[in-house]
Amino acid sequence: MEENNEITIPDKVPHLIHGCPKNLHPTHTHGLAKVGLPELFIHGKCYGVVDNANLINMIYVYLFNYQSEWNFVKNKMEIEIPIWDQMVCIRPVDESFAGVRIAFSDNPSETGYAQIYIKNETHVLHDDYFLKEDQLAKDCDGCELQCSIH
Repeated sequence: MEENNEITIPDKVPHLIHGCPKNLHPTHTHGLAKVGLPELFIHGKCYGVVDNANLINMIYVYLFNYQSEWNFVKNKMEIEIPIWDQMVCIRPVDESFAGVRIAFSDNPSETGYAQIYIKNETHVLHDDYFLKEDQLAKDCDGCELQCSIH
């Protein structure tokens, strides 16, 4: 990792964050393709919609400041970064992954997708986890919340 003692906070982020207040759908971005990054998503129950959105923004700020990690994510390589005293992992996934199909069903990305997960939470790396959550979400009428964080 590059040595950088000063963290730059961008004036604006290029993305919107969508999430479900009932934590049944993945919290996910729209707009990272504008800067060449894959769209990010994290399972809704990880921290809940607000803290998931905060985590996504922290990851963006981290990548903004550490260009080598930015390039790893852009080039579809898995990375681990320390946030909130945990190792947060970002791994590329394709459009056939259930989490992608649920979060981005009507908004395909030109730059692909990357899943955010906490290291050792391997249960969220499988389609079955997201498919089970999606079944629960069938009863979630209009729960989509847009967190426009700029």
